[in-house]
Amino acid sequence: MKITLAEIARRSGVSKTTASFVLNNKQTSIGISPETVAKVREVMEALNYRRDEAATELARGKRRKTRVLLLSPWLNAVKSFFMNEVMRAAADYRQELDFGYGMYSPGELRQTLDKTGRSDWRVVVGTSAKDDKYLRELGQDGQIIALNRQLEGVTCFAPDNFKGGKMLAARCLAGGHYEEYVILAPAVRSDAAARRIEGLRDGLKAGKIRPRELVIGDGQTLAGSMDALLAVAGGKKTMVFAQIDSQAAECVSFLTRRGHAVPGQFGVSGFDNETLAAIMTPSISTVDSKTYELAAAAFKGVLEGTLRRGECCLFEPEVIIRESTK
Repeated sequence: MKITLAEIARRSGVSKTTASFVLNNKQTSIGISPETVAKVREVMEALNYRRDEAATELARGKRRKTRVLLLSPWLNAVKSFFMNEVMRAAADYRQELDFGYGMYSPGELRQTLDKTGRSDWRVVVGTSAKDDKYLRELGQDGQIIALNRQLEGVTCFAPDNFKGGKMLAARCLAGGHYEEYVILAPAVRSDAAARRIEGLRDGLKAGKIRPRELVIGDGQTLAGSMDALLAVAGGKKTMVFAQIDSQAAECVSFLTRRGHAVPGQFGVSGFDNETLAAIMTPSISTVDSKTYELAAAAFKGVLEGTLRRGECCLFEPEVIIRESTK
């Protein structure tokens, strides 16, 4: 239920006019007592009430930009490829939309949203099971857009990660070169990673392949895991599916340093079509997740008021086969 100024006044035992003067810091102009001010502010704080800036400025005959707050849990967010693409899309709309940026700790999205100032929309990237549960609880009421994952009842913009994984698996199977298939899986899976892995498994099932799964401890790097990969491969020609391109690049570097031919003895693929994947030698096969396109579509929907609230807009991924696979 939306808390109104009238409700604040009722719970404080004052008139709506008095509550309005306290809200706008004009209490001294009509001699409101400090005790009354404290009481009204206490009720406002308890109910997490904030002034509706849009309505206030509209009442004053002013027009302002729609405010969009970008929230990310990543310490290096502004340096990551994903966030660079999101920021690139935001830059294309900066004349029409008013953007802000904030961070939250994984699992603490609820607390962060409670503390943030009023924005018309909050665009959330990053994911954890706890945060996803909270977003589902908010549903359409939270003025929130989730990027890069699919949550029922939440306004989402995401690549079809399942389809991307399935298409990539099919392309790698078609070559008929590899004898063993290994999926590098983070110990804690984001919604995107879980759907990619599910798609890879489904695609390999068509060739009656049951891939091996190698769990990577921190979900990002392969440090300490490459020897385990060699043991799993057991000397067979092996196709390795990483969940992000930087992880695939690390895998290729390790294998070539150890004298293993890529793509001869090992094939390696990633996800997201980062610039790194295209410039490495060998260049890395990947799936373009259309990050710029989905972020731009979200911002366009905010600007034009055409968002399909509570629905997920899926983008068709593109498989890009390069030198790292046969």
